Amino acid sequence: MMCPICSKIELRPSRSVQSSKAQSLVVSAARDDRRRQPPSAERSAPLRPLCILSVVFCRANPIPFRTRAYKKGLGGGAPYPTSNAGLPRANSRYTTASMLATAILDTNWLGRPRSIAAVLLESDGHRAIIDPGPASTILALRQHLDSRGIGVSDLNAILLTHIHLDHAGATGALIKENPNLEVYVHKAGMLHMADPSKLLASAERLWPGELGHLFGETLPVPFGNLRMLEGGETLALGSRNVEVVYTPGHASHHVSYFDSSDGTAFVGDTTGFHIEGQPFVVPLAPPPDIDLEIWYASLEAIAARHPARLFLTHFGYSKDPAAHIAEYRENMQRWAALAAKILRSPPDERGGLEAFVSAASSEIEKHVTGAEAEHYIFNCGLNLTWLGLARYHRKRAEAAVTSGTKADTPSIAN
Repeated sequence: MMCPICSKIELRPSRSVQSSKAQSLVVSAARDDRRRQPPSAERSAPLRPLCILSVVFCRANPIPFRTRAYKKGLGGGAPYPTSNAGLPRANSRYTTASMLATAILDTNWLGRPRSIAAVLLESDGHRAIIDPGPASTILALRQHLDSRGIGVSDLNAILLTHIHLDHAGATGALIKENPNLEVYVHKAGMLHMADPSKLLASAERLWPGELGHLFGETLPVPFGNLRMLEGGETLALGSRNVEVVYTPGHASHHVSYFDSSDGTAFVGDTTGFHIEGQPFVVPLAPPPDIDLEIWYASLEAIAARHPARLFLTHFGYSKDPAAHIAEYRENMQRWAALAAKILRSPPDERGGLEAFVSAASSEIEKHVTGAEAEHYIFNCGLNLTWLGLARYHRKRAEAAVTSGTKADTPSIAN
């Protein structure tokens, strides 16, 4: 929903990660089994970020992870196995409703229900949280767990769709309480989880003086707790199999999780903001690295798996995935065209922002009324979507000039 990445960092996926050729690896999060076996087949080359982070993530300069599973992949361009790779997959024939539980944990962000959701996945004594939310809501998260007889020390894993503060900010605090937690995150976001200084500096520019109130204290995550994802892995969480799919567009470090037990796709911010039962889906397009073409490909990748339902962090289930994805794409295209039109007009930067927010708010109010409309507008960060779309159009115009192709050049100064 909001973008905490330094605007000077550009992360773009390599074609090999965007393709479907990546060999799925099996990942077990069971904490009581520490065996390591080599994966049965090589994976495709890891994502190569085109930025200063490449000195950390490229094959020639791998991260010096402390765990044996990561050290297996060091040197000579060898692949990077994920934690517990090669252990047997859970057999879905033995998956029954009595073994599994999925619970929505409303974090009540800023005292507003239905704003940010975490998800608790339980299976055969294994417990994982998808997107624990910001550190400012950790008390609400604990209360939800306590009501189920679960403590933070009982959790086994955290699965992050991406590293934005409203999704991942509580992770470091949870690890401080439970140092054994495994944190699954896309490789493009790992460095920022281990050292959130750039993430926080960028967020401070968007919300000067308000980070503590909005998101609490974001603590670093030790490298030893991080488990690298690229997309194509299968996580075996107890008897539950969860497929990881790389879904960039909203952010270069975004993944989605597909639960084979009930067909739910946990899509983070890839399919926008939508309250279950309401008729409108709001685009969420923050700076700095949104890419609409890649985003649309991610939407197609989700739709191609025919999930039974979507789960959105903001907020809840969407029970007609095909219709939801089609509407989201249409709304995003319309808002992108609106941003391009405003950029070609005379107003200055402030005027452009106000024009976009006014038009987008009016559109929301046509579909969602009263207090619900106010709730949508409060949560959706329309100013951030303007900044993200404006940056996207400017980058395209600059690329067109560089390549010598014809493109509309925005008139508002960068």
